[in-house]
Amino acid sequence: MLATWTISVLALETAILLAYVVNKMWLPFFLIGIYLIKNYLLHTSYLPVPRSNRVASAVGTALVLSAIVMVAIIWIGDSWEPSWIKPQPRNSAIPYISILIVAPMMAMTTFWQRWCRPSFAAREKYRVKIGTYAERDFLEQLYMQESSLQLETLFGISALVGVADWFYYFKYYINVNINSPDTFFFVIVPSVLLAVSWVYFLHRYRGMWVHYCHNEELDNKSGFYTEVRFLIVGGDHLYLTPQSPFMPADTPVKCRLPITTDYDDHKAYTQFVSLAGVKPVKIRFAYSNENMLTLSNVLHYICFFDDEEQLHDIKTPGEFYSIEEVWRMVRNGDASPVLESELRRIYTVAVTWKTYSPTGSRLYAIRNYRPTFRLRDLHKWEVDYNDKNWLAVAAVNQDKPFWHLRRFWRKLFGGI
Repeated sequence: MLATWTISVLALETAILLAYVVNKMWLPFFLIGIYLIKNYLLHTSYLPVPRSNRVASAVGTALVLSAIVMVAIIWIGDSWEPSWIKPQPRNSAIPYISILIVAPMMAMTTFWQRWCRPSFAAREKYRVKIGTYAERDFLEQLYMQESSLQLETLFGISALVGVADWFYYFKYYINVNINSPDTFFFVIVPSVLLAVSWVYFLHRYRGMWVHYCHNEELDNKSGFYTEVRFLIVGGDHLYLTPQSPFMPADTPVKCRLPITTDYDDHKAYTQFVSLAGVKPVKIRFAYSNENMLTLSNVLHYICFFDDEEQLHDIKTPGEFYSIEEVWRMVRNGDASPVLESELRRIYTVAVTWKTYSPTGSRLYAIRNYRPTFRLRDLHKWEVDYNDKNWLAVAAVNQDKPFWHLRRFWRKLFGGI
C-alpha cells in the first residue's frame, strides 16, 4: 500500500518540479516519460504492488491528459483562447502554468476512480477480470479499503491546490516571469502537501503493520494457501448448498491447501472424488485468481455429470438449481460473492467467445447479438476461461462506441 502511494507521489512530485526547470515546449513529453517510468515500476516483479491499482491508474491518466492539454495549448497558441482566461498579454516563454492543468486533471481522475467508476458496467468487467474482493483474503480487502482512502486524499489535495492556485492566478499572477510568490503557490505548496501525505501514510501503515503482524485473527484469515473450488454441473442444473437466510448458496465441494502451483487435473479429480464421494466425473480447469499481496491463489474447476441422477450418492448436501434460478439468487443477494464471480467470469468468457473474434470483431453481422448460454454445453466449448484476452474483448469490441480508438488506447497506455 505504501509502495503504491510512494510511486504515485513521486510521479506527481517529479511532474511539479520538472515544470519549474524544463522548457514548456518539452514538458508534455517529460510527463509521458514519467507515466511510462511509473508503469515500469508498478510492473517490476520485486515490488509488491498490484498492477490494477486505482491510485496509480488515476495518476497515470491525469499525467497523460495533462500532456494532451499542454500540447493543445502550445499548438493553438494565440489563435483561440477565451478572454476570461487571458486577462494579460500572452507570454510565449510561459504558455501555461503546469499545476493549473495537472491539479484539475488529478482531481477529475481521482473523483472518477473513487466515486463514479464503480457504478459503470466497465467496473463489473474489471471485477470479473481480477476477481471480486470475496475471492481474496482479509489483507487484500484491507488493501482495497486503503486505496479508496488514498484516492480521497489525492482528490482533496488536488482540489485544494487547483482552487487555490487558480484563485492566485487570476488575482495576483503577473504574466512576465515566475517570481518567488509564484514559486511558492505553484511549486512549493503542492510539493509540501504531497510530502506531508506521504509521511502520514508512512506512519499509518507502519502502525497497521505492527498491529496486524501480531494479530492471530489475521494469521487465520490470510497468507500462503491455495483454495480449490469445484463448480458442479448436473445436466442443465447447478448443484449448490441449500439456500437459507443465514448462509448464501455456494458450491458444496471446496477445500483449502498449502499454497502450491503444482496442481493438475489428475490431482483435482482425486481431490473431488475424495470430498464428494462420486465418480466417474469429467473435470475441467476453468481459471485461477492470484492474490499478489499474500501469495495465495484460488483455482476454479468445473465438474460435469450427464444428469442429476449421477449425484444421488454425493457426500455433501445440496440442491439442483437451473441457471435462471441461480441468476435470480444472484440478483437477490442469496448467492455467495465468490459463486457470483465464478458465474460472471464463465458467462462473460463463453458469450464473448461465441460472439467475437480474439481481436473483437463480430462473428455475425448482427449488432449486439447475444448467443444462448446453457450449462449442459459448457464441456463442449473449446474456450480457455483463463485467457484474459476474452475479458478485454468483452470490454472493448466492435459493438462498443469508438471501438478502434479504445483498442488503440488500451494497447498504448494499458486502457482506461
